[in-house]
Amino acid sequence: MKKKRYDLIVGLGPACSCTMTLRRAGLQHLSFPFDWIGPKPNTDEYLHDVRLRAEHIASEFGGRWLRAEDFTHLDSPEEHPRDCYFNEGLQLLFIHDFEKGDDFAATFPKIQAKYRRRIDRLLELIRGSKRVLLLRVDRPEL
Repeated sequence: MKKKRYDLIVGLGPACSCTMTLRRAGLQHLSFPFDWIGPKPNTDEYLHDVRLRAEHIASEFGGRWLRAEDFTHLDSPEEHPRDCYFNEGLQLLFIHDFEKGDDFAATFPKIQAKYRRRIDRLLELIRGSKRVLLLRVDRPEL
């Protein structure tokens, strides 16, 4: 059987375990929008989450992507080193971006710019690739 080669492999998450697996395998060296973002809290809607992420890519992250008014602070476990924010419009959980206790309004523009760079990078690489593989790890604990 002939091996298929991909120009680009993109992790869809649903959390950091996907990108960490790709990095350990030497298949990813850059950060993309979904690398450090979790699914909707307290849900098993993982297939919905994958479809949602693929739709964000297909729409080139248009619409409601990263509007400050869509973010809600969630209580994170005390041992978690960051503050967690759920984006209601995107149905995504930002678990690695906000330092504990930081002022959201002051920090948000930097986070927004970081994601804009990741989005632009991803879309440019997709446009320049013939074969793209979207990869998903089921759940971090599996």
